[in-house]
Formats: sequence, structure tokens, C-alpha cells
Amino acid sequence: MKKALALSALPLVLLFAAAFQSSNSVPGQLAAIQSQLSRLEAQVASSEPRKFYLTRTQHTGAEALSACAAGYHMASAWEILDTSNLRYDTDLGRTTDDSGFGPPALPGWIRTGNSSSAGPGPGRSNCRAWTSAGGLDAGSTLMLNLVWEEEARVISPWQGTPSMCSLPHSVWCVQD
Repeated sequence: MKKALALSALPLVLLFAAAFQSSNSVPGQLAAIQSQLSRLEAQVASSEPRKFYLTRTQHTGAEALSACAAGYHMASAWEILDTSNLRYDTDLGRTTDDSGFGPPALPGWIRTGNSSSAGPGPGRSNCRAWTSAGGLDAGSTLMLNLVWEEEARVISPWQGTPSMCSLPHSVWCVQD
């Protein structure tokens, strides 16, 4: 009787063992999740911050969208507002005597996130969505504020200024 009971339980034991070895089992799913987490942790640890730069060449408002190197695009103010999670690309970008590895305090055309506009005012004007070099149209430029003693603004440490679309400026670019 014991032998018959043991033989009848054998298929159940084999089925139970197979379930725990299956990739769909809870231990199998946990192992797959742990493997994916390990790969993601390695990617995050090895990833470099996104790069940005200010072009060395100057462009009118109508030329701004095509000013950035391959793998970069004209930056929106909101993409580079917080530079702590970015790295300035000194190989591509302008530098000054005291800029070190950071961006220079120089103005450059910047996307606003606004609808097409010819002005007035920084943050609103965008050379008609960067299609105009007209002398009466305005666009927005952005630069690091040179006056450190001023009160903070919404876009600190940046300072926005309007400029005529016909005037050439560098362009802020950010990695795709």
C-alpha cells in the first residue's frame, strides 16, 4: 500500500518540481526581474550626462534651427535650465578665458516653447518659430547672468533678453 501511494504521488512531485523550474514560475520570474534590474543599474552607472553647448558660429534667427552639430538640436530653455544634470561640451562649444569646463556667460538663441511670435519680450519672441531674419522681428536669447548679486529670478541663473532676428548670435544646442 505504501508503495502504491508513493508511486501515485510521483507524478505530482514531478509536476511540482517542474513548476518551480519553469521560467513562468515565481522564482523564475523573480530571477528574470533581478537580471533586468542588474542590467539597468549598470546602464545608469555607466551613462554620461547629456551634453549641451553654445555654437562657436553665429546665426540669424532664421538659421538657428540648423546651427547645431549632428546629434544635437537647438535647445529649449527648459532643456538646459538646470545645468546640474548636464555637461558642457567644450570640444564643440564656445569658451571664454575663465569658463573652465562650464558654459560661457555669452548670449545665444534659445527655443521658448511658445507659439510662433515676432515679439516682444524674452521667453515669448522666437523669430516666428525660427523662420524669420526680419529686422523688425524679435527672438529670445539666453545667457548666464553676469551679476551675481542680483535677486534670483524664475530662470536664475539664466538671463533672457530679446534680440532682433536679423542680428547674428550663437545658438544653444543640446544632445538628442
